[in-house]
Amino acid sequence: MPEEPVEILVQMAERGEIDPWNIDIVEVTDRFLSELERRKELDLRISGRTLFYAALLLRMKSEILEQAEVVEDDEYCGEEDVGEEEFGPDAEFDQEGNALGPI
Repeated sequence: MPEEPVEILVQMAERGEIDPWNIDIVEVTDRFLSELERRKELDLRISGRTLFYAALLLRMKSEILEQAEVVEDDEYCGEEDVGEEEFGPDAEFDQEGNALGPI
């Protein structure tokens, strides 16, 4: 019988109960706590570790999503960039960003 929360999570992944590549942290934590309750091993030390690991997973996932969002923004801006060659160095714009005068 595993003693570490990570071992229980690995066993759940091996049984196909969770997908380690697409983790819904709330669902995994709920399933993990249900597994502990089923085993009658619920104690503060283990549930505290569970919360800690869930927080780590959430942080890692949010950092990865944030990095992906920045890359997507950079790619989008690269396609839509408008420089001096299109409007000229002395072009003037109103507050909404519309060009004033002939282009």
